[in-house]
Amino acid sequence: SRSCGPRRLLEECTRSAADARAREEAGRARLRESVARMDRKRECADADERGRERVGQVRQRLAALDASRAACAGGVLAAQQRASQCRGEIAVAEARLPELGDQKKAAVAAKGFREAARLSGEIKELEARLEGLTQSR
Repeated sequence: SRSCGPRRLLEECTRSAADARAREEAGRARLRESVARMDRKRECADADERGRERVGQVRQRLAALDASRAACAGGVLAAQQRASQCRGEIAVAEARLPELGDQKKAAVAAKGFREAARLSGEIKELEARLEGLTQSR
């Protein structure tokens, strides 16, 4: 084996220093990769949080829209019921007017003018009611 002369010692020190620099650079590269991974994870976590917040906002908006839709549906149902009721009242009034007209004619023929006047008033009220119902349709 050779002696540990200054030249040999210098070569070994140079080699050790180069190895140390290489290990240091490899360690720094691993550290940079680790920091980059942590940054990506943090970005993903931030994006995930923003996504969750957005999902929450969308859910709130959907709930508000559902409530609005339900209220509208209730209004439509009430309007349909009122329209059906009006159609029924119109049908009754339209059927009743000829009957009242016939009764009025019979009262006039029998000289029952008070009854004819009463029936005439009833006919006018019914016609006004019918007019109001047909206009509100």
